[in-house]
Amino acid sequence: MKNLAFIIYTNLKINFIITIGDLMSKNMFILLIFTVFLLCSYFSFITIKYPYIGIEVKASQNKQLEISNVIPNGMAEYVGLRKGDIILKIDGDIPEKHKSVKKYNLVEQANNIIVERNGNVLKYNAQSQFNRQQFFIHTIFPLFSLVLSILFSTFLFKYTRNENVSMILIMLFQLYGISFFAGTASARAELFAQFFSISCLLSIPLLLFHFLFLYFRNIIYSLLAFISLKNYI
Repeated sequence: MKNLAFIIYTNLKINFIITIGDLMSKNMFILLIFTVFLLCSYFSFITIKYPYIGIEVKASQNKQLEISNVIPNGMAEYVGLRKGDIILKIDGDIPEKHKSVKKYNLVEQANNIIVERNGNVLKYNAQSQFNRQQFFIHTIFPLFSLVLSILFSTFLFKYTRNENVSMILIMLFQLYGISFFAGTASARAELFAQFFSISCLLSIPLLLFHFLFLYFRNIIYSLLAFISLKNYI
């Protein structure tokens, strides 16, 4: 009876591993990397086109739009905008019509900002200067993380794709790589990037838990198989 149980158990384990491994075919892996590349390209386009401004606004007592906070390392701080400035226009229109102001009380995805400070009207261009620190954190670092995630995923696909935990780990690496790009675009009040960032935050812990579950289950399976084989011998 022990031997029969061991044979059935071993067959079930092998069939399960083959089924999972077959899901990650070469074409599917290429499609996954291509999809990741497209998403990261879109998020990079938003990140480069619209520098992170970092302005929070509120309505003043005079019903004017006032800068309530200038977030550190944003272009607003970089070009000289200050807390308490009254925003008169954003890209040639009244600030209340700007989409990020209406939705989030933030000023993002804007080029020209006209403010009033101590009775003086000042004009600022968020893209007039190059913020090296922001470029490194929001573009170079995510790109480096993505390259690493693709390299690790390629290694796993090449050498361990028939193991049932490999596909989960590959998906985990790819979500991790995309999440940096989605996060930087999300900071610019990009709706799709915000949705994707939330999805990544929810999916990564679940995939990690699933990976750990499968990994330790395989260890237990191997241990039970070893014990059964030892008793058989």
